[in-house]
Amino acid sequence: MADSNVAQLLAEEFFHKVRSVLISAESRVQHMKDRVGNSEPLLRELDHMRLDLRLVNTMVDRARIQNRLLTEEESLIRFTSVSTQELIKGIEASIKEMQFLAAHPNAVRYELDRHSLGAIGNMWTDMRLLVVAIGNILDNARKYSFDGTVVRIRASRHERHAEIVVENTGIRLDTEDVELCRQERWRSTLAQRHTDKGLGIGLWLTDRILRSLNAELLIWPTDMSGMTRFGIRLPESREG
Repeated sequence: MADSNVAQLLAEEFFHKVRSVLISAESRVQHMKDRVGNSEPLLRELDHMRLDLRLVNTMVDRARIQNRLLTEEESLIRFTSVSTQELIKGIEASIKEMQFLAAHPNAVRYELDRHSLGAIGNMWTDMRLLVVAIGNILDNARKYSFDGTVVRIRASRHERHAEIVVENTGIRLDTEDVELCRQERWRSTLAQRHTDKGLGIGLWLTDRILRSLNAELLIWPTDMSGMTRFGIRLPESREG
């Protein structure tokens, strides 16, 4: 059996085990809720624990999708008509993931421009993969934003395409690094010095996902105000 197939099987086994643990933990939390009676503080805490477990389960699903994409790219993609309401819900779920992963509650805030997203219209794409790509861009912004700053997500509609843009203020991305950051395992000198040690695969995988969706990863160098922008250009909606 090829090494890549062995790695795929091991990864699938790992995801299955993690999901089993999460399901068991959520079941125990529910069992505790049933036994504590009317203790409001404890019930609230158990509800928070259950939501956290579900969020981790979602994160495992996202990792599994990306793992499968590396070996089953064509068979994994399912194009459907995606409404802006579905997209907004997917981005909101990704934001909750980022908040869960934050070093502390006030590390980074997120502002989602629902009005601009609602104006871009329906998209012909794979919802799961698009949300994974957006989640990877948000994760990149989370890792390298300065504490106390705001990550903004907005969209715009153009004649033949729509764009979703994530803006953050953090470590600098120089012009010469714009294309390099699409490469597998590449990390800038500033990123390597950062406390949050990424693996250097998020943007590379995002670029790969978007190309499979006939979309494009947009990257702008940090401007004079200290703002860095990453975006997604989606082709005009068409079915089939």
